[in-house]
Amino acid sequence: MAEFEYTRECIIFDLLRIPLYHGWLVDPAETEVMRVVGSLSYNQLVDRIITYKGGKEAAAASSSVSPAVADGGDDPMVSSESK
Repeated sequence: MAEFEYTRECIIFDLLRIPLYHGWLVDPAETEVMRVVGSLSYNQLVDRIITYKGGKEAAAASSSVSPAVADGGDDPMVSSESK
């Protein structure tokens, strides 16, 4: 990957002509994670998580669902560590 969102923090690397590389690997044994992540980029995943959590908060506010249930439950998008 050679494209990064231009930020103030990246200027020094650009000025010194130091290439930045970023990557991540999903454990193939984590089939549910592989299904959810697919080939999405980091920014696409962050956008989906924000949209998803925003929808959960709106649903919890407009229904009688407790915030704890609306904020995780058995959803594959929410890891057990973040509950």
